[in-house]
Amino acid sequence: MRRRYRVISTTALVFLALFIGATWLVYTESGLHFALQVASKFIPGKLELKEVHGSLAEEINVAKLSYQQPGVTVTAQHLRLKWQLLALLHGKLKVNQLSLRDIKITTANELLKPIKIDSIAGSLFCSSKHIDAVNLKVMAEQANFLFQGKLAKSYDFNWQLNINKIGDFVNGASGAIVDSGKIFGPAAKPQLSADAQIKHLQLAQFVGHEFNLTTNIKAKRDRHTTSLTAAVIPEGQVPIKIEFAFDNKQNLKGKLGWHTKNLDFVRLFFPNVNQIKGALDIDFNLAGSVSKPKVYGNASLQNASAYIPALNVTLKNVNL
Repeated sequence: MRRRYRVISTTALVFLALFIGATWLVYTESGLHFALQVASKFIPGKLELKEVHGSLAEEINVAKLSYQQPGVTVTAQHLRLKWQLLALLHGKLKVNQLSLRDIKITTANELLKPIKIDSIAGSLFCSSKHIDAVNLKVMAEQANFLFQGKLAKSYDFNWQLNINKIGDFVNGASGAIVDSGKIFGPAAKPQLSADAQIKHLQLAQFVGHEFNLTTNIKAKRDRHTTSLTAAVIPEGQVPIKIEFAFDNKQNLKGKLGWHTKNLDFVRLFFPNVNQIKGALDIDFNLAGSVSKPKVYGNASLQNASAYIPALNVTLKNVNL
């Protein structure tokens, strides 16, 4: 009897200790500090958190944070996380509120400028198989991004992206990007509709010559066909028209067409060639299947002329 009593007493004390320890870890601020300290040892790179308050069970507030790994440094302020920790026991993640301010991302890539983001705010409810609801908003001085909806048995989500000044993010570039779209319908056969526009894109640093380009892109997917149409408009040029589609049987259909009498774009590749004139006609078609694509068409250059100063040569009446 005494032995059985000791076993019961010991078991009860163990469960009591575990309960007290779990309660301390989940519901106290010191438990939060301990959990973050342990977690930081398993995170690649270096994570630093300052002025941490709250508890694992309900709300976590961090005044300042920084994260470093080779080639990337991230700093931010005023992190706030409100979530339902116990939902993890049911295989679900429920984030009622996530907010972050004054984010700065610096990389070792010389082409990219330090990225400054005013705020990130959102919420997320998901399981291992579904995203029941997501709402994410990213705001910066010259850009914003919105993503919201669900990815469950049926899809219903949309996004919006606006970058007013690409040059704030990429060295040697300028222009703007506007993109929006949605995915909807049954998860087995989702449909897509999206529109994107790249306005007055200049990439002087990449091509060694000033180049102004505007592009309009439309993408669509229904139950039978996925298609994309685009109009690429170099400055002072007529549009380059691109069409591409394939159906559920992997059949392809596409077209590329451009008819221009402005050959100044040649100087992007041969900057020392001057006085370029002539007419260029391009017509190509795509057919067949994904496994056996077929491309056919023609391209012609008519009445072309150019002057090459380095050779003191003038080309005239070139027809190809």
